[in-house]
Amino acid sequence: MKQFFDKYSYTAVKLFLNQIVIGIFFGVGFLFVANKLENPAFKIGASVLSIIFFLFLEYTVAYKLGTEERVSVDIGKAKADYLLPVKIWLLANSLNLLLALFITLGQVFSGVGFFGSVGGVCVTVAMIIEGMYSGLILLWPHWSMYFLITLPSLLVVFLSYVLGLKSKKIAKMFEFQYPESDRPETKSKKK
Repeated sequence: MKQFFDKYSYTAVKLFLNQIVIGIFFGVGFLFVANKLENPAFKIGASVLSIIFFLFLEYTVAYKLGTEERVSVDIGKAKADYLLPVKIWLLANSLNLLLALFITLGQVFSGVGFFGSVGGVCVTVAMIIEGMYSGLILLWPHWSMYFLITLPSLLVVFLSYVLGLKSKKIAKMFEFQYPESDRPETKSKKK
């Protein structure tokens, strides 16, 4: 367990920091503007754009990890571990899942003062660090939504790690293009 934390905690922190940055700057910022405009369509659109950008950042972190792990797998130092991205995702999203649990308790046991108060505080914290989902949560503020919003991130982290491990890209636009002068086919033509 200690070896897992030593090796992968930095990746989990990067995943979590991406969420906080997008949640605060894009999610809360867009929501503030949307509330001023009083336009529900803008809230949803801004939320969707923020989520897409967030998931792209998650893709880049997990894909890079997959490509780094591929080296060890290719030389036979390690076996391909398809549970690794799930474990890292759980570490990175432990606060989100804990907040979702307390929000659930707060909504289910709203008559009990303690749970209602803790649930309310957790909703506020979740709206800040999960701000990119705020437009969607406002559509359906049920406790289950706080669990559901974590699933796209899990799916993206898992799939992009596997793509990195297999050295496959989603689209041509993610491939690095060398300048014309540095391309192998151009160099061979010059000789």
